Amino acid sequence: MSTFQLHNEIKKFIISHSEGFKEFELMKHLEENNDCIKSVDGTDELSLFKKHFLIMNALYKLQDCYWEEDKARLHISATRIYLKKFTDGDTYVHPSTDNSNAKLKEYYLEWSNLIEMSQQSVEQLLDEFWIKYYAIDKRSDALKLLGLSAQASHKEIKTKFKNLAARHHPDKGGDADTFIQIRNAYEILIL
Repeated sequence: MSTFQLHNEIKKFIISHSEGFKEFELMKHLEENNDCIKSVDGTDELSLFKKHFLIMNALYKLQDCYWEEDKARLHISATRIYLKKFTDGDTYVHPSTDNSNAKLKEYYLEWSNLIEMSQQSVEQLLDEFWIKYYAIDKRSDALKLLGLSAQASHKEIKTKFKNLAARHHPDKGGDADTFIQIRNAYEILIL
């Protein structure tokens, strides 16, 4: 398995897709054109995770190379990956100080996360993802129920919950169903 060949193939793909691309497109390309990805047999969740991990590891390593060598920023997100060359007057945050992806980058650069991965741990990761994904979907309803903005801080959420819970608690003459809705909304928002 040669990560050098993988990096080179990804670099060629990035150059040929100047408008950007999705990880799935890159994976399909690499499955046909790169021995490193081809060597990961199977279509089960563990095999797909291994391919994903190898690709993300390479992308995050390339992100630093592009910054230092080419004065460009490789943007990596779940919806789009693209390279942006710097022009005069551009201001960019160095990839190592970009907190929005710092934890992901740290995860994908640590080889033990790939080596220690099992089918069971992939299933657990997927379950956790879907729980968080559905919580995001419910978050706007929960904010509306509590009368909060999308930018509400943890402290504001907690304070609002305490006030509403005290007002609607069944022991204080409130409606039990309303109290349960308030409690459920609070639990969604503190995830």
